[in-house]
Amino acid sequence: MKKIHALLLVFTGSAFLSACNSDDDELTADTAVENKALVWQSCSEQPLLQCTTLDVHADPADTDSNTISLALNRLPSIQNEREGIVLINPGGPGGSGIELLEDLFGAGVLPQALRERFDFIGFDPRGVGSSKAVDCSAFGSTEINLYLDSKLAIDQYMEDLSAVASSCEQKYGVYLQQLGSLNVVHDMDAIRQATGEDKMHFIGYSYGTRLGALYLQTYPENSGHFILDGSVKSVPDVELLVAGNLEAMQESLVAMLAECSSINSNCNANVLLEKLEENITTLAIDGHHEDLEVLARIVHFAAEDPTVSPLLLPALYEYLQTDDITELREIYQNGVSDYLADDGDDTAERAVMCADDAVRPTASYMKSLLTDYNQQSDFFAEILLSQAGMCSGWPLALNALPPITASQAPPALVIGGTTDTLTLARWSEEMAQSIGGYYLESNHLGHTSVFSGQNTCVDFIAEEFLLTGLQPLETRCLAE
Repeated sequence: MKKIHALLLVFTGSAFLSACNSDDDELTADTAVENKALVWQSCSEQPLLQCTTLDVHADPADTDSNTISLALNRLPSIQNEREGIVLINPGGPGGSGIELLEDLFGAGVLPQALRERFDFIGFDPRGVGSSKAVDCSAFGSTEINLYLDSKLAIDQYMEDLSAVASSCEQKYGVYLQQLGSLNVVHDMDAIRQATGEDKMHFIGYSYGTRLGALYLQTYPENSGHFILDGSVKSVPDVELLVAGNLEAMQESLVAMLAECSSINSNCNANVLLEKLEENITTLAIDGHHEDLEVLARIVHFAAEDPTVSPLLLPALYEYLQTDDITELREIYQNGVSDYLADDGDDTAERAVMCADDAVRPTASYMKSLLTDYNQQSDFFAEILLSQAGMCSGWPLALNALPPITASQAPPALVIGGTTDTLTLARWSEEMAQSIGGYYLESNHLGHTSVFSGQNTCVDFIAEEFLLTGLQPLETRCLAE
């Protein structure tokens, strides 16, 4: 759920600006968090952006708990007196809202009418970036996107996950269990209070839609105009998310291979798919792990983002004709691997997802799951299985999420993309039903679309909705 700007990162090498980070700071004990006005100051190469911090309790229900200093930034409204605030979250879990606001402002994509009326506020959620980040990479691999092609590989993966989780818990203690979405939602309301606003508006992308929906459920009276772009499911089950992705990734792969007729008019997509599945199985059996990683990750990357697949298809087609992986290896080494490395440490993502989900899968369950997954996709089953097991060995959830429903909050705008393989369009439609929101379907390519230039129709409706909160006349947007 993190990858919302994949094409830009891979083919230009650009990256978000990083906020100042102090990962090694200790949590400070305090008996109460004093409510006081935020003090903003310049903090960026972009002179209009301002930064501040806000202390919140690690356990919102316990005023004697340690405090966390949340990092915030702000793009002030053009007018002297704002009419409200728009909080933003880029998803992840583990995405930096500070970096997202820097990126949106730097790209000049925020509409003038919104800039005139609102302060836009980004924040690094607890456990992320400059907000007391967690990082357990020193204890072993925190990677949750591995190729698990055998029972032995599953056993080793589960053993490694548990070992890292144990060491990670020793380092951070109960803090790992305090990073869940419900606590982040309380932090969001603390931000609203600190800005002096009665209501808060919100834009959430991908996993950020869970935060938005939970806020609507928890603080309906404080909710303004909420936009949920590329919604996750309304239930917190990690395995259900992965299973849905598996189906969508297979469909995306088939659609990509069907475009091979643009390379060779006699191309048969079904033959290519059979050859691809045969090759990855052979690489696994023969122990060619480096080539296996190249092939699996490139195909995964292309199927995940339809904007990338046309650029990678010619090299993949050539490989399937010749079995010469040289060109794919060069593409991987010169771009794709660097991008995937930018995902960095997965501790925050794992901590948040496992604080939300009470299930702790076992190795035997994972092996049965692999059988089920292979019935849906011979190619992606082994790739996505590792994600389904991410909570193995993790500390138990203190406050696991129930299904999200909201009946008292104002209707939100929920946007689903028809080609989105990370958060399926039907999930957005289901979320809209669960929270009593307005569903908008978009046929833009890839994951999420609001103010990204993907669909001018979506951008116009999003702008109007933030201004008015009224139900859009359209229910479907066609990208130009």
